[in-house]
Amino acid sequence: MSRRILRLPAVLAKTVFSKSTIRRKELAGEFPRRVQCGENAVGWFAHEVEAYLEALPRKTLTGGIKDAEAHAENDGRRRHARSSSAVAAA
Repeated sequence: MSRRILRLPAVLAKTVFSKSTIRRKELAGEFPRRVQCGENAVGWFAHEVEAYLEALPRKTLTGGIKDAEAHAENDGRRRHARSSSAVAAA
């Protein structure tokens, strides 16, 4: 098995986390630990980052399109009600 090391820009692109979020999760034991690649260089094993991403829970959509349409319709009513009340208050 090859042990490819990802540098920070690649990890940021793969995870869409910020540097501070990666550091915070790393310190909390929620993200793979970095490895020392050189005197002034660190990285993460690619397979560990991939395993972390695969283990993340997936959000599921419920209700389908009809619920989404109803939500959009209700949202439009709320916006209209807010703008009407703002006009009435003025």
